[in-house]
Amino acid sequence: MKKKSAALVKPHEKIDRDLRRSAEKIAGGFFHFVDLAAKAIDEQVYVHYGFTDPLRYFDERVGVKYRTVKRWLTIREAVRRLPAAEQPSPR
Repeated sequence: MKKKSAALVKPHEKIDRDLRRSAEKIAGGFFHFVDLAAKAIDEQVYVHYGFTDPLRYFDERVGVKYRTVKRWLTIREAVRRLPAAEQPSPR
């Protein structure tokens, strides 16, 4: 796709382009985060920082409520159960 000069880009085209780029970043960041969270839980990374469980590690050190992390991990697993053609493609 040819790039238009900034002066020729209409406001709705810029919003559309930026929205699509942002959606890609959010999806990529989301799946990256939940993959890391799963690995941190599986490998008990929290123990290396003096925590006895992942709840306090995520709440206090990572800054995301563990309850939220568990919800996101549920979404990750649901996506993984989808047929390959329906799964988001890595960017």
